[in-house]
Amino acid sequence: ITETWRLMLHQTIGLVADGEPLSKEEQLENKIESLIAREGPCTARELRRHIHGMSSGELQKIVKTMVETERLMLCHQGKATQYGLPQDAPILEEKGEQDYVPF
Repeated sequence: ITETWRLMLHQTIGLVADGEPLSKEEQLENKIESLIAREGPCTARELRRHIHGMSSGELQKIVKTMVETERLMLCHQGKATQYGLPQDAPILEEKGEQDYVPF
């Protein structure tokens, strides 16, 4: 009985360790988030320069999805559009309400 339990434990650990691999989009989203966390708010051009193997169309699609799901925030700086992490945005208090303010 003990040997059976030990074998089942090893099989369970193997299943958990393998897990599901991340899709290409998930890997790119993680790269974008870690880059912005490290470098601060970036333009699409800066993101593209640091992340290789991604077309500009693919980058725009991923960034748009990340903004829609609120994983990134959008901030217009003159003509440039920067993307940042929501937790990096300062909070402005007006009339007792908290509103996010772009970078």
